[in-house]
Amino acid sequence: MTLPGLVARAAGIALLGFGITITPAFAAEGEPAPADKTAPADKGTPAAVPPAADAKPAANEEAAIENCGKALDKLAAGDAKALDSLDEPRRQGLMMQKAAADTVTCLAVAEKNEKFCDLLPKEQKENCAHQFKMLGTLKGASKEEFKAQAIFEACSQGGNGEKGNVPACKIIRDAIASHDAGKCNGLPKVAPAKAPPADIEKGVALCAALATSDASKCKAIPDEAEQANCAAYASNDPKRCPKDSADCRNMVGAFAIVAEKGLAGLGDIDPTVVAAVEGRKACTAPTAEMKKDCGGRPSAKD
Repeated sequence: MTLPGLVARAAGIALLGFGITITPAFAAEGEPAPADKTAPADKGTPAAVPPAADAKPAANEEAAIENCGKALDKLAAGDAKALDSLDEPRRQGLMMQKAAADTVTCLAVAEKNEKFCDLLPKEQKENCAHQFKMLGTLKGASKEEFKAQAIFEACSQGGNGEKGNVPACKIIRDAIASHDAGKCNGLPKVAPAKAPPADIEKGVALCAALATSDASKCKAIPDEAEQANCAAYASNDPKRCPKDSADCRNMVGAFAIVAEKGLAGLGDIDPTVVAAVEGRKACTAPTAEMKKDCGGRPSAKD
């Protein structure tokens, strides 16, 4: 994939509301019993009176849900061991939900403590750890630094992409942060092995457009979709994104918000970004959503 294509792609990024894979919620505990076949009643025999419902299980469940809420209050206050008090089935069901991934990741960033990520299942844990490391560099970051780092993450796939691409992505990042298009001239020197000259030229044009916020420089990119992506990223205008690219609209829309309001403006898109600056209070909304899942638990067969 060419550099313009990589920059347009948000693969592997938990930032800005996408990239976290969520496992569907478990079903409620127990399976419905098959319907009983009722034998004909003997003539003259009074109908059986159904037994009074046992209120104890319902009361126990209500107490368990209340305890779950209290545990989440402690978690939101920064106690990474707060969920140890929950029974294992309820805890497992709770931590498989999207709200759990959002909340725990937010708290890990807010508390500057990656151990919060250990609360999540494997895949969500890995995303949490990546988000934690990425956002750790954003406190006090300018809007240009935020944009530069976010584009680097997309371009390099979190620094884990093809080794030949990462040095080029770093050059683009540094050019954006410094507004110095001259740094883009280093791209041909670090181009991935066997990269066609045309792809290198497109990469230089993209880099220069991003560094100077000049969308007209994107005209050097012949591919229509890549040119549109380049123009959108350079101008912070999501309306210039290709119509079928939600990733472009999401990320460029975020750049536009940061340019106008700073990182705090991203609270409605991804509280974890704001948590890097404002701390735990940015995690209030995802914690409230997580509380709604306190009533869920996996079925016995799972």
